[in-house]
Amino acid sequence: VGIIATRFTDQPTKISAVGDIILCIRATIGRATIGDDVYCLGRGVAGLRANAIERGLLLHLLKKDAESLDAAGTGTTFRQIDKRTTFGMAVPLPPLPEQLRIVAKLDGLTARTARASNPTPASWNVKTVSYRQFRRNPDQSCACDRLR
Repeated sequence: VGIIATRFTDQPTKISAVGDIILCIRATIGRATIGDDVYCLGRGVAGLRANAIERGLLLHLLKKDAESLDAAGTGTTFRQIDKRTTFGMAVPLPPLPEQLRIVAKLDGLTARTARASNPTPASWNVKTVSYRQFRRNPDQSCACDRLR
């Protein structure tokens, strides 16, 4: 999830810092990402600064609980969650070295899942060339056979 700034102001009221977790609290409730810049936060997002918990662990926990946060949303025009719901989440707090180990493992699994879900353009090119080679001469082995 990236951040797309769509509005600008010269009178900011809520400011996030680089590295803060930005959490959607209205409409797309539960979506979260780490801020790559300083942002003025509007009504639909909250900035969370991890102090007693490793930031990456908090981000993973928020993403894991996105559905329950969304289910807690109320409102008729725009569903949203309030501060009490956001900060009322139970968060496990293992010792910092364990938090870092958990985050490293989850980041690795997330990266592997992303790679498996989104083949790189290079892999698509190999498959396309191999398929064309096979279609030209189906009796000869193609590059696909050598990739296995």
